[in-house]
Amino acid sequence: MNYLENSPIKEFVKGEIIERLEDLKGYEESHHICDLSYTLFESENVNGAYFCSNYTAKEWVNKNFEYIGEIAEEIKFQFNSDYANKILLDIFDNPDRFIVVIVLEVASYLISMCDTADKYWNNEITLTDEILNNLIEEIEEL
Repeated sequence: MNYLENSPIKEFVKGEIIERLEDLKGYEESHHICDLSYTLFESENVNGAYFCSNYTAKEWVNKNFEYIGEIAEEIKFQFNSDYANKILLDIFDNPDRFIVVIVLEVASYLISMCDTADKYWNNEITLTDEILNNLIEEIEEL
C-alpha cells in the first residue's frame, strides 16, 4: 500500500490545499515552492491551532485515528526521536496543534508529488493563475 492511500486525511488536506490555491489566484505573488505548504497554512502554523477548538480537534482525531499512524511514522522518520515524540504526544495535550503538524506534513508531501512543484522546487517563482491551475489539477489527481 502506498503512503496515504485511501486516507481520509489525504482527501481532507487535498481539499484544503485546493481551496487555498484558488484563493491565491489573481495575486501573482512570489513564493518558494518548497515552502508552499507552510505558506498555505501559515496562519494555522503561527496560531498553533487548526480549528481553534480542542473539542473539534478531538472529534477530528477520533474520526481519523486509524489513519494517523502512518503519518506519525513519517514524522518520526523526518525528525529526531525527542522532537518527534514531543509532536506525537501533543495529540493528548493539544490536539488542535497536533492537527497543524499533520496537515503540514501531508500538504508538504502532496505538493512534492506534483510535477509543477517538482519543476520549480528550489526556486522562488511567481504563482501565476496558470501555475496555480496546474497545481490544483495535479493535487486533484493524487
